[in-house]
Amino acid sequence: MSYTLEQIDLIRQRMGVGYGEAKEALDQSSGDVIAALTVVEEQQRQAATAGSLEHIIEEVTQEVKEALSERSVERIDIKLGDKTVREVPVALAGVGAALLVILSALLAYISLDIIMDERTDNSGTRKN
Repeated sequence: MSYTLEQIDLIRQRMGVGYGEAKEALDQSSGDVIAALTVVEEQQRQAATAGSLEHIIEEVTQEVKEALSERSVERIDIKLGDKTVREVPVALAGVGAALLVILSALLAYISLDIIMDERTDNSGTRKN
């Protein structure tokens, strides 16, 4: 589908995007300028949300939940750079406390290593 330069310029000026992004938005909206503006607005909102702390915490929490459901976790290592600051045994702390440790680590800009118990297989069954 072809679009006028005026349509593309309108989207570019209002939304602060390039020609390619404006044309892509028009493609997605079948040439409807108002719908294209909505498409760009939603893309910009998603891009802003993707980098937010809340979004990062949500993603990490989901990954941890999946890891915990797949295998037994032995401990969580809290690291600042390459130095281990604290080792938290998950068996003692429990999953809820482990998630609390992870969230506080995110807020403090430190890294976590989740150490899986090598004595269990992927189904969570303990090996001897």
